[in-house]
Amino acid sequence: MKKFLLVFALSFVMFLCFTGVTAHAYSMKKGDIYVTNATSSKGLTGHAGIAISSTKILHIPGGGATTKLYTLSQWKSAYTGSKGDTWVYRPSSTSIASKAGNWAYSHYWNKNMGSSQTIKPKYGLGGSRFATNPTYCSKIVYQAYYYGSGDIAYVYPISGPLSPYDLRGGVFQNKYKPSKVATFK
Repeated sequence: MKKFLLVFALSFVMFLCFTGVTAHAYSMKKGDIYVTNATSSKGLTGHAGIAISSTKILHIPGGGATTKLYTLSQWKSAYTGSKGDTWVYRPSSTSIASKAGNWAYSHYWNKNMGSSQTIKPKYGLGGSRFATNPTYCSKIVYQAYYYGSGDIAYVYPISGPLSPYDLRGGVFQNKYKPSKVATFK
């Protein structure tokens, strides 16, 4: 019986190592990147958000909206199930991830890091990549890592709009590509 339990435990550990963290074992961390195909355009454009704490995700839902904070439960209710899937990516540097989460919060929610929303950018694809208003979902996450990483060239400079799907690794310097840590269906 001991041998069976040992083999089972070892098999389970190997399963987790090769498949990533399961959604049931997932624990949100500041800087986690959320990418979903659950959009009104049937997944063509996608949607993205960034964890600004261990309990809240910052994003901008779309036209006519400003930034919103969702719990993981709210995110999953809005962007998983019959609507689509969400993939969660985590940078290897917890320090950079934390700085990115703080940057997003202080530039898109409250510059003094307070709890009430004092910054209300409009949704829009126009404007400079350096501007925070107007903005769109993947621009918020990109800027958080571009500016939040300080002097480290964490992401590639871009000149045009980017897709939420680019945040799965395409805009990150090779050695900083985030790893997928969870999938919610």
